[in-house]
Amino acid sequence: MSIFYRAFLLFISVWNIGPDEAESIGRNIYKSECSGQKEKLTWWNEGEQFASLGIGHFIWYAEGKVGPFEETFPALLVFLKQQGAAVPVWLKSARYCPWGSKREFSEKMQKEKGELQTLLFQTVALQAAFIIQRFEQKTEKLFQDLPKEHQDKSLKKMASIACTTHGKYALVDYLHFKGDGSSPQERYQGYGWGLKQVIEEMPDDAQEPLTAFSKSAKIILTRRVQNAPPERHEERWLSGWLARVDSYLKS
Repeated sequence: MSIFYRAFLLFISVWNIGPDEAESIGRNIYKSECSGQKEKLTWWNEGEQFASLGIGHFIWYAEGKVGPFEETFPALLVFLKQQGAAVPVWLKSARYCPWGSKREFSEKMQKEKGELQTLLFQTVALQAAFIIQRFEQKTEKLFQDLPKEHQDKSLKKMASIACTTHGKYALVDYLHFKGDGSSPQERYQGYGWGLKQVIEEMPDDAQEPLTAFSKSAKIILTRRVQNAPPERHEERWLSGWLARVDSYLKS
């Protein structure tokens, strides 16, 4: 039994994501976020105020730093501990990211950063399991604030996308990539950019649901960049984001 099979026996998939599909999803996310490269498992993007760690570039803030984006690395760390991963001693007790800036990340605590990178390289399957488990937890109540009729329509759209392995990958990846869309903090000029918004703005009964999902995601992401604070210069990332969405259509 492979490590992916063992990892995905940790939970029962509401979306019927089997071990083979889970392995494919995990490797695709690793490729999208890190180009499948070990050295990119510990990263700090130019212009960001947080470290991006693991196959999903999970966000980790330093003490006292607050950002508009959901912090996800601490929850991953708890999950890895629960699954018996060999977490370095210094990391077991770390409440906050020990690096406060990109410069510090490049210059300080390089031994610890190497240990963190090794941990993340050795737990690719568990990280993928965490991403899928989080997807299921987030989508369980994603549309509960909508009228019953709209809830049913949104769930029907998601079900139509999830009919194929690549459709499941698109849903899981987009939620991890840009959030579920439920947080009031993740808005620019009142508009969100998460999975919820992409699904809601898809047409009903699309003949090609995955194509419709991809088109909706591109519209949402382009709108995000247009509405973003100018000092963030999010236009520099848009082409990469759109290319990632294009990957949903490639089998």
